[in-house]
Amino acid sequence: MREQGINIFVQSRTFFVVCSFLVAIMCYIAWLEGDILQENATGILNINLNNITDSGLLSAGINFVFIILTAVITIGINKAYSFIRSLTFLFASLFILFVAANPALSQQWNEGSLVAVVAIVCMALLFSVYENRNATKKIFILFSILSALSLYNVAFCYLIPLFLLGVVQMRAFSLRGFIAMLFGAITPYWIALGSGIISISDLHYNAPVSIFQASSYPMAVFGALGVSLLGIVALSANAFTLLKYKLRTRVYNGFILLLMFFSIIMIILDFKNYNAYFPLLNLTVAIQIGQFYASNSFLRRYIALGLIIIAIFAFFIWQLLY
Repeated sequence: MREQGINIFVQSRTFFVVCSFLVAIMCYIAWLEGDILQENATGILNINLNNITDSGLLSAGINFVFIILTAVITIGINKAYSFIRSLTFLFASLFILFVAANPALSQQWNEGSLVAVVAIVCMALLFSVYENRNATKKIFILFSILSALSLYNVAFCYLIPLFLLGVVQMRAFSLRGFIAMLFGAITPYWIALGSGIISISDLHYNAPVSIFQASSYPMAVFGALGVSLLGIVALSANAFTLLKYKLRTRVYNGFILLLMFFSIIMIILDFKNYNAYFPLLNLTVAIQIGQFYASNSFLRRYIALGLIIIAIFAFFIWQLLY
């Protein structure tokens, strides 16, 4: 009974609240001890979130709010669409711990926390159009959001074809939907050009710098590698469970897997902008681990979870001391 109690506790709202307090402390320590990461502005508008918040304690606070907001929204999406077939908060707890384990990204407001929350909001919109070929308004809104934010960071531009694939995956693709997607993608640029915010000369593409072209590698790379391996292991363990789900749930989980592999691939191909994809990778891998934990009933599965949490804190301390 004691072991079952541990398994119930780590999936509870109480554990999520405890982890939230721990993450707040970790973010504050990272802000006190770490060197502020200079964000690379990779969009046409050349906006740097560090400049908006002056890279102070307010920046760390806003970033913490975005981390928690992403977790809470994902919990709500799971309640609404049940991509994990039980009520669990474990994936949200692991997500915020994964993000906090990387001081360079947890000590300030950065594009990664923005990409994660926007991607998850867009995923909720995507899930809502399942088998609805007339949901043109939602499709227009979805692609307008991604297109508008691509002016800030190119990562949102790369999400556009992924969500187009998601529309097909949700069996919601139609000619009207495709036109709505095109208008959604074009409208923010049309407005920006018409209002003089940007000019035609600003519309150029800068090829991303891949991990193979990088001259140095931050400590976060090891974290991304570890989280990616965890995600692949968890996916392998979940494979048969996912196949047993009904079609709608398999489709939802299929898109979450697309987001996970998208994040891994883009960290490799757009390495200079890796921090934009890292929190999204953390979230999708945390969902895979939460899926495994919720769909299995052997009592001592908390041991593996404990080892993951120990590794998170060890990695956090290692980076502070490095």
